[in-house]
Amino acid sequence: MAIFAGAFAVSLFAFKMAYETKKSTAEVEMSQGVYIFMSSKPVSQYDYLGTVECPKIVKEKQYEYMMPLMVKRAKERFPNCDAVIFKDNNVWSVDAVILK
Repeated sequence: MAIFAGAFAVSLFAFKMAYETKKSTAEVEMSQGVYIFMSSKPVSQYDYLGTVECPKIVKEKQYEYMMPLMVKRAKERFPNCDAVIFKDNNVWSVDAVILK
């Protein structure tokens, strides 16, 4: 019985899950404890919490200004989100998600 348990343990350690990196694979930045995906998406699975929008009344279109504002809004509306996804270079809307 011990031999089978030992063989099973060794096979578990020998099995290595590998992720093949591509030219498009990257590490994302964090802001306010939240991962920021800009015109990209997480490789890992995630749960969608909802979309947070900012009225286009805000004149500023610069990512450097809007990114922290949108992260703050996402965290206020979805306190348990750990990532936001900016889609199609749209700085007025983000999807709040929880990474698995």
